[in-house]
Amino acid sequence: MITRYIQWMVVAAGLMLVSTSCNDWLDVTPESSFSREEMFSTEDGFVDALYANYRGMSEVTMYGRETLWGFNDVRAQCFDLQDNMYFYPVAQYDFESSRNKAFVATVWGQFYNRIASLNSLLENWKRRMLTS
Repeated sequence: MITRYIQWMVVAAGLMLVSTSCNDWLDVTPESSFSREEMFSTEDGFVDALYANYRGMSEVTMYGRETLWGFNDVRAQCFDLQDNMYFYPVAQYDFESSRNKAFVATVWGQFYNRIASLNSLLENWKRRMLTS
């Protein structure tokens, strides 16, 4: 009888231990990332955020190639493309092809990410200027 009582107590204690939650153990920040408050707490944080945006704009799918000359030059018929080339549907003005839609969505998604990041930088800069 006592062993059965001990077994039930162990099971009950185990269930209580498993069913209780601890919110703090999920709030761990990786060493390679930091919060917005940490990022914009110093001038170097603002400079790093600005440089990250400039670097992001130089990606191949942004000003590094496609929006500067690649995609636009294909649309302007500056290249003689073969059927198997990636931008052949663009050269044929087939903007409804799934490849073109995916490409345009990727490019615009990256532009929107840059804009959102710069808006965050400006918002935090404004907040910091008002408090200092």
